[in-house]
Amino acid sequence: MKSHVVAAAAAFIFASVAPAEANSYFEALHDLDGRTYDVKAHCPPAGEDPYSINFEDPDDEYTYFYLYEPDEPSDDWEQLAATCAEGGDVTIGIAFAVDYGTDPTIHFVGLSEADDALTMAELGEEFTTVFANVDSIEGWLDTTNQDLTYAMVREADAEYGKYVYFSSMPPRTTIDFLNTCFETCEYGRFTLADNYVTLGGFSVMLYASGWEAIDPPQAPRDHGDDRRNDKN
Repeated sequence: MKSHVVAAAAAFIFASVAPAEANSYFEALHDLDGRTYDVKAHCPPAGEDPYSINFEDPDDEYTYFYLYEPDEPSDDWEQLAATCAEGGDVTIGIAFAVDYGTDPTIHFVGLSEADDALTMAELGEEFTTVFANVDSIEGWLDTTNQDLTYAMVREADAEYGKYVYFSSMPPRTTIDFLNTCFETCEYGRFTLADNYVTLGGFSVMLYASGWEAIDPPQAPRDHGDDRRNDKN
């Protein structure tokens, strides 16, 4: 899937991240939305996919992210693709964006020559800090995509849901949720155990430690039958 180009200022501004105060997953997600960074990254050969480039940390095989070709052609992207086709080191401007309401996506802003660009490890520290204080997630429960191991939670205007796994909840609490809310509850709040922030694609795994059904603040937007729920 091609991503949209994120508009940014001509000069790429390093946006340092203050410790997150939000305790809600969606609040933290939107706090990251729109932040721009200059990043020094290593791109192995593009491989079979001509529309995306995988950037990796040469010192850590689990730290990586993908950039997808912008919808609008650009000379910067062509130069980036040519560099990465040979496998090389580049400095690029990126921006985090909330496209799906699940994990942030990383968009290509342009090539950069910033002297203070972050390493991949430093970018990972910034990303982890944003979600450091998240202890809950609240939203609409997608009753059509529940099973016995997770619930899918989404915001009212989000197209996709975020998986919340039950593996950290006490067994009786999980059973209580399944008996009470499985495929019936519309809206709820989960308290979260320690979250697993993975730098493999820059995502967050959420594990529930408790739950409660609460009244929804407003009706969710109808996405119709074509809504996809295969994003985590």
